[in-house]
Amino acid sequence: MFPPIIIPSAAGDADVGDTINYSVRLNKADNPQFSRVFTGSRTDQKKGALLLVFKRSASASSSEHWYGYATDSGAASGAKCHFLNSDKLFFEVGGTIAYSFTTTQVFRDFAKFYHLYIEWDTTQATASDRYKVFLNGVQITAFDSISYPALNYAGTQWGSNDLSNFCYGYTSGQSPDGYIARLALVDGS
Repeated sequence: MFPPIIIPSAAGDADVGDTINYSVRLNKADNPQFSRVFTGSRTDQKKGALLLVFKRSASASSSEHWYGYATDSGAASGAKCHFLNSDKLFFEVGGTIAYSFTTTQVFRDFAKFYHLYIEWDTTQATASDRYKVFLNGVQITAFDSISYPALNYAGTQWGSNDLSNFCYGYTSGQSPDGYIARLALVDGS
């Protein structure tokens, strides 16, 4: 349906382009939101991945939410990914900031698309292997703060009738302002 999205690699390969042919404009004032209700059984609450290809239009004056999960009662829980007003990326899995990280890196280049991939796997014996974060193909390893999930932690995300929101704001002013070209959420491996 959509052609491949190509983003330059960190190595600057000459054969890699930087054109993205399709994207959706997100106007913060309109409170944009995409959502999906999960039905049926979860496949694996210990593993998951989030992929976003996006472009921000301005610094966030408050938290700028790109992904969030809520139970069927509407309570925020499970997993969240957003930019803080410092323009740093914040991600949590487990709800109520149980296990989270905040990047040292800031995201202030409003002229380019970013390819963000976050993977969590709580079955990994080494705590630092339970989160893996990549930006444009390069692993992010510097964090202002990080708390790893416990070994074999099974989150509450993706239950029957639970809601995943993309590009949303829990409260007024938290919706993103920018473009989204691709998003994907994987429940399990």
